[in-house]
Amino acid sequence: MKRIVFGMVLGVCIVSGGAGVLAQNSSHGDIIYGWNLTADGIEIDAPTGGCTTKDSFSTSTSVTSGGEVEIVFHRKDDDNCKGNFPGGVNLLFTWNDIRIPAGSKVKVENPASLARCPFCGSGELVKKTDPRF
Repeated sequence: MKRIVFGMVLGVCIVSGGAGVLAQNSSHGDIIYGWNLTADGIEIDAPTGGCTTKDSFSTSTSVTSGGEVEIVFHRKDDDNCKGNFPGGVNLLFTWNDIRIPAGSKVKVENPASLARCPFCGSGELVKKTDPRF
């Protein structure tokens, strides 16, 4: 029993200890800190150890019956850099990058990080313009 508890505690320490950012490979995408629509596209704030760029992500989109475009950002590879960037990195994905028309009604499906967004509910995603920031 002691070994199991030790292993669980060690695992938590490794994840929260700044050992890089791991790709989640989830259908809902990787954790991001927030997003914002701009005239040029969608900005996301993503966790980074210092090596995350726009090329670190791929996107998938689907259109709902109401015409809303749901977009998911997927991290392609782990960010194994060990820098300390608690605010993450701001990345702009242009409308051309994500292949949707400018002005589309958009919903980003990625889960939000509760470390950056302590007032969020489970998985609630908040725009950077939300007054709670």
